[in-house]
Amino acid sequence: RRAAAHSLGEIVSPDAIDALAAALDDEHPEVRKTAVWALAEIEDRRAAPALRRVLRDREPEVRQQAAWALGELEDAESVDALVTALRSDERASVRKMAAWALGEIETAKAVPGLVAGLRDADADVRDMCAWALGEIESPEAVDGLIAALKDSAWKVRAKAAWAIGEI
Repeated sequence: RRAAAHSLGEIVSPDAIDALAAALDDEHPEVRKTAVWALAEIEDRRAAPALRRVLRDREPEVRQQAAWALGELEDAESVDALVTALRSDERASVRKMAAWALGEIETAKAVPGLVAGLRDADADVRDMCAWALGEIESPEAVDGLIAALKDSAWKVRAKAAWAIGEI
C-alpha cells in the first residue's frame, strides 16, 4: 500500500486524490506518511482538507509530513489548523514544520500565531517562527521580533534581526 501511494505521487495525477485521501486512514503510519507526501506532489489544493485532518494523526512523523504538505500547497485555508499545530502539538518537530508551512503560505493571518511561537520552549521552533515572519514581511510582527532579539539562542536572535530587515 505504501508503494502504491508512492507510485501515485510519482504519477502526479489529480485523479489519485480520493484514493490517497482514503489511505490517510490506513493502520500503518508509513502508508499514511507516504500518502501525505503523494498528495503534496500532486499539488492540488483539493487535498488540503484531508491533510488538515492528518495534522491530528496519532503519529508525529505523519503530522509533521502533513504540515510540510500544506506548506507545499501554500493553502491559505490551512492557516488556522497550522497555527493550532504550532501552538499545541507535543512534538517540537511538528511545531517547527507548522511554522515553516506558515512561512510558505505568507499570509498576515498567521502573524499572531507565529509571534506567539517566538516564545516556544524549543529554540528550533522559535528560529523557524522568526524565519516565517521574515517571509511574511508584516509590520505587525516587529514588536515580537524585537523581543526575540534578546532570545537565549544566538540563532533565534540572528534570525529575528534578519526578519526585521525583511520587513
